[in-house]
Amino acid sequence: MKQMAIVFLALIIGQLSMLGVFAFLVESGGVAPNPDMHETFKYVVVVVTVISVATGQYLYHAVIKKNREAQDLDEKLANFRSSSFVVLATLEGPALFSLSIYFITAQKLYLAIFGLLLIIFFYFRPSERKFRNDFNN
Repeated sequence: MKQMAIVFLALIIGQLSMLGVFAFLVESGGVAPNPDMHETFKYVVVVVTVISVATGQYLYHAVIKKNREAQDLDEKLANFRSSSFVVLATLEGPALFSLSIYFITAQKLYLAIFGLLLIIFFYFRPSERKFRNDFNN
């Protein structure tokens, strides 16, 4: 579990670092945003986010269902590890995408979407308690 916590922390630090750099550049005027792109991307970001969250949920629950047959603790831990990383990847993608679109358009809507995804990301944080709740029969 300690390795998973380290990977989770690295993923969070990466996203927050990107947020910090992009927010600094946009707010300091270091880039020339293109607000016209907002109309193009506002639906794309929402659709990508919804599809990614739903996909992550589906895949995680599919592994939990499959895991009911596993009796070996090592197999259950491996399934938990892989399913957790899949969910986190399906959440990190649209989070970074929304930050990128914020960088392009300077529209705060994309920061709000990023914040929502970050909350969901923390909900899926791998932990011993989550393993016990989800992967024990």
